[in-house]
Amino acid sequence: MNKLAIMKVACNKCLPLKQIEIPDFTQAEKNRLLELTIQSAMLSIKYITDNYAVSYRDAKFMVNHINKINGHCNRCNFEKLEGEYIECARCEALNFNWKKANLHEKHVYSNNILVIHFSNIRTSSHAYS
Repeated sequence: MNKLAIMKVACNKCLPLKQIEIPDFTQAEKNRLLELTIQSAMLSIKYITDNYAVSYRDAKFMVNHINKINGHCNRCNFEKLEGEYIECARCEALNFNWKKANLHEKHVYSNNILVIHFSNIRTSSHAYS
């Protein structure tokens, strides 16, 4: 299980009197969860419950608040959300509003071959002849 800092969030439309504790996900984890949520909400819920100390109910809450389209409210489709973990200006629903970030630090060309350096991924190099 991943051990991360915890943050508390609440949604006025879902659980107005209760906050949910969620892991303070890294950008790489946000990218992974966003991809899984777009593919299948159930896959994303399972991934969260399998990898973090989070109940099924809280994982489902998280997945329901991950925007499939950055800047668009999940509830009313308002199109001008800015920032993460934001309340929609129109309907007041919580939106995680994660931007999928490119984790590449830089691209380097060497002998007309693109070499990509990753900041958050371990890779091994292999020589090809």
